[in-house]
Amino acid sequence: MLEQGNDNFEKDCLAVFEKLLQGYKRAKESNVWEANIDKLIDKITQIPTEPFSKRLMGIFDYDYLVKSESIESIIEKSLLIREQMEHTQRFVRVNEKYFSLPFVPAKTHRKKLEVYNNKGELCYTEVGKVHINIKQLILWIFFKNSDFKLQDIFNIEQSTKEFKTLEIYFYSEHINLSTTDHKAYYTFFCDYYGKHKFLKYLSTNQDASEDKPKATGIKAITELSKVRQVIWANFIFNHIGLKLRENLDTSSLTKFLLLLNKNNLDDYKNSYFYKLAGKLHELDSRKYLRDLEYMRNLFLDQNLSTRDIDREIKKMKRK
Repeated sequence: MLEQGNDNFEKDCLAVFEKLLQGYKRAKESNVWEANIDKLIDKITQIPTEPFSKRLMGIFDYDYLVKSESIESIIEKSLLIREQMEHTQRFVRVNEKYFSLPFVPAKTHRKKLEVYNNKGELCYTEVGKVHINIKQLILWIFFKNSDFKLQDIFNIEQSTKEFKTLEIYFYSEHINLSTTDHKAYYTFFCDYYGKHKFLKYLSTNQDASEDKPKATGIKAITELSKVRQVIWANFIFNHIGLKLRENLDTSSLTKFLLLLNKNNLDDYKNSYFYKLAGKLHELDSRKYLRDLEYMRNLFLDQNLSTRDIDREIKKMKRK
């Protein structure tokens, strides 16, 4: 039987939370993840989606978080659920048939493909049909081209049909329906609760810390992420009548930001500012909209016109 109590469980979950938080903070300071922080969060907090794990997470959410039952009790319930679900079909089934013809290499063209989900429901089918190229056949019969190949006459076309969306599950790295070790379930719940705590922390702290500027003047700019600095510089130049890629090139904007940050201008084309300035229109729309709202507050704090930013916000919201 598992020896860890609820006190140790909370500490172990906190250790998972701290590991996620440190990874997140390092990523925030790194240029590599600067523009992809949302994708990073999805990756590091990914939880399983297959039925068994979802059942266990549902028990945990109610029995532990609501009813305050012990973790040992929840693990025992989980093992009972495992016994109930142990023999359920949990893999997709694929039926395949291939053409067996003289002019077709073996196992290259499907005659029929059927894909069934874990409930035995047909989700996807693909049927291959042989078509004869009459024109090529006539040319071969009458002109006997020595370079002729059978593949020139016969070709195989595939037609597909989807009956039901095939759900692809993400499975837990800690447990499955064959796992009986209590410690594995303990680790599974620590991992889940640690991620639960981390996501709750982000939802209550991230927006509150980023929505309104704290510093003022030049310091307020240099403390921004590099993405936001590029967005800020773009609207500053717009404010004085210079538009990026029309009468302002990315090199000038990059050098301006490098000087602002007291960085060397040598090899400016390899700077992250330069790469961002060239891809400003490719930023993730949801994150870009949040950055625009932040920029609007910053411009208001500096008594600058927000007309161009307001136009961009309206344009993004219409998308």
